[in-house]
Amino acid sequence: MKKSILLALFTLISVVSFAQVTPVIKGGVNLSNYYGDDSSNFKTLLGIRLGGGLEYQINDMVSLQPTLYLSHKGAAVKGQDAHVNAWYLDMPLDVQLRFNVSDKTNFIVAAGPYIAYGIFGKQDATENEITVSVDTFGGEGGLRRFDAGLNFELGLEFGKYIVGGSYELGLVKPVGSYKLYNSNFSLNVGYKF
Repeated sequence: MKKSILLALFTLISVVSFAQVTPVIKGGVNLSNYYGDDSSNFKTLLGIRLGGGLEYQINDMVSLQPTLYLSHKGAAVKGQDAHVNAWYLDMPLDVQLRFNVSDKTNFIVAAGPYIAYGIFGKQDATENEITVSVDTFGGEGGLRRFDAGLNFELGLEFGKYIVGGSYELGLVKPVGSYKLYNSNFSLNVGYKF
């Protein structure tokens, strides 16, 4: 097992050391919610997503792109003035496939795992003009800070500019034994230096 892990790390380091590295910045809007058996009381919440990363271009078609985002996720509660606001440091590690459409225009398909760590947030509910707020990741809010799952992206590159969308499918239950998982759709624009 240790030899397999070391071999995988050595291979990754070798591939990255021969790759062309390009800094990338991205930002956009999130449409987040929960999915799963216990998600029927929730609806989509609008948030933002800002980040930067590096693109390791292995060849003209394949690249690796780790990106670190500050990402606002959560959900609204149906039929109530209540919201779960959760801010995460979110890092997808995507393998990108680039298909040339025309001169300086590429279609991008990407997928890979993501990990996220909740850094702050508030859950609020308003009833009879009285608002109650609790820390999303504290004892009363009850959300776990750690999240992980799969990330999928589609996009277009126009020279140094990027326009696209991504979808994160959470695989870690954020609330105890409830069958809830994070679901996040993002529309992004970006720039490659």
